[in-house]
Amino acid sequence: MRKLIRRPFKLALLSMAWAALAFPDTVNIGYVVFSVTNSPLAEVDIVNLTGPNSLPSEFPVLTSVNLLRPFLTVNFKSGPAETFVYESGYFTLDPDGLSFKGEDIFNTVTDPVTSVTLIGTYFPVSVTIGNTSVGLFRPFSATITDPTGTLVDGDSALLTAGTFGSTPPTVPEPKSYLLLSMGLATWLFRFLRRGVRV
Repeated sequence: MRKLIRRPFKLALLSMAWAALAFPDTVNIGYVVFSVTNSPLAEVDIVNLTGPNSLPSEFPVLTSVNLLRPFLTVNFKSGPAETFVYESGYFTLDPDGLSFKGEDIFNTVTDPVTSVTLIGTYFPVSVTIGNTSVGLFRPFSATITDPTGTLVDGDSALLTAGTFGSTPPTVPEPKSYLLLSMGLATWLFRFLRRGVRV
């Protein structure tokens, strides 16, 4: 009797563990990159890889996620840090409507950049990854650094979002005739296998 009770309990625990493994704790949204575009001038760009820009294996969010009020802090080798809010006009929205392009105003020769930090908020909170709806933790932060101490062209940091809750995809119900035919086929198979008994 105890074995009959333990089996469903173990199966339930196993399925809950499988469900927990199936949905990631974080998901990639895009990246922020330091680009030397007009040497020696550099800019900071935000590449959003959600919605129409998504890449299923590494950037799987199918819903377009907006980066609200990006706030950029740029630290230099000498001199004070500079901050840029969205309203400052440093960023312009890319034609995709999701990514941001910065201005090439940082001189990599006279005052090299040592690090860049971007903070902001994601919107919407509920997104689709594959066939699953998950929630995103709204605030984000990413910092670009380089082992040499100063940023070089192509240095970047991943923009990720913590996820919570998930709604597994709905499973379509089989048609009644399909269930009936499967039952009849099983009964017929068993009947023919055993032979006719009178």
